Amino acid sequence: MSKKNSYTDLMKKTVMDRQKHNINYMQNLFIEMLLNEVLLSHSLDKISRQIDSALDSKDQALFHQLSTEKTALLKRLGT
Repeated sequence: MSKKNSYTDLMKKTVMDRQKHNINYMQNLFIEMLLNEVLLSHSLDKISRQIDSALDSKDQALFHQLSTEKTALLKRLGT
């Protein structure tokens, strides 16, 4: 009887370990996604300010370059 309990306990522990692993994986994935979104949003804000500055200084070449970068960032951000 003791072996049966031991096997049952081992199986419960295995299932719980898998569940903990899955939870940790999902938490890490969420954190990574959140950090990527924050970094992309920060880059987008920075480029938007640079575009405003290029417009103020009437630098057409810089404006086009930054607009292209902003479009690429927006695609990466999913908007």
